[in-house]
Amino acid sequence: MKHQAYDIIRLLERKYPIENFLSVPECKIGSTWFKHRCSRFDLWVMARSWAHPRFIGCEIKVTRQDFLRDEKWQDYLPYCTEFYFVVPPGIIDPSEVPDTAGLMITSKNCKQLLIKKKAPVRDVEIPQSIFIYILMCRTRVTADNTGREQEAIWQDRLRQMKANKSLGYDVASHLRRLVDKKVKDVIDENQALKEENRRLGMVKDCMDDFGISTDGLYTGRAGVKHKFEEAMGGIPFDLVQFLKQVEINAGQALQALESRKKPGS
Repeated sequence: MKHQAYDIIRLLERKYPIENFLSVPECKIGSTWFKHRCSRFDLWVMARSWAHPRFIGCEIKVTRQDFLRDEKWQDYLPYCTEFYFVVPPGIIDPSEVPDTAGLMITSKNCKQLLIKKKAPVRDVEIPQSIFIYILMCRTRVTADNTGREQEAIWQDRLRQMKANKSLGYDVASHLRRLVDKKVKDVIDENQALKEENRRLGMVKDCMDDFGISTDGLYTGRAGVKHKFEEAMGGIPFDLVQFLKQVEINAGQALQALESRKKPGS
């Protein structure tokens, strides 16, 4: 198959995911020991459903000549309930598709798959030969590991639960440390505010003692400055110098009196 056809197979497998479909690339319709060449689907898809069975046949065409020369596609119809031609853009026009088939076209970059014509759903009984081929040639029987797989699933789940518990403990411890730190910060800040309020109260008491009010005209720095200027204005400019001179004169007078009291003076 050409690389482009391989890319289209990958697109179809994404369209029909393994969770809901069984996809068989290059699926023959019967025995591989026929003398004549056995026809095969590019991709054969079976829905995983007992209630609503679907069997989808896909024929990929990467050139227009391949589509025009194809005379065997009708041989596939008994083996599927829906049949699709799947092509890149420009290979087949929807009007050219027979009534018994549908058409899917890829995007130019082969990243998307669009249904341009929906295939009719035909009520057919799928021949056993294709199922026998898939069972004999495309499947591998393995031991029943159901119990072991269930045990492994539960062990993985228990490990995950332990990991989640440990993670939860770590997260809770981290959150508890953060909360404790925040509570301590709030308590410290509250104590600091109380101490600051206490000191501000002392300052206010002192201001009240000196007649400096925090209300009305004397609020704030302007009030303190005004009160200070009033106090300074009531003291004569040379009063301090005069008092110092009085102190000096008094000292000299005391010394003179003491010298007169000495004998022989």
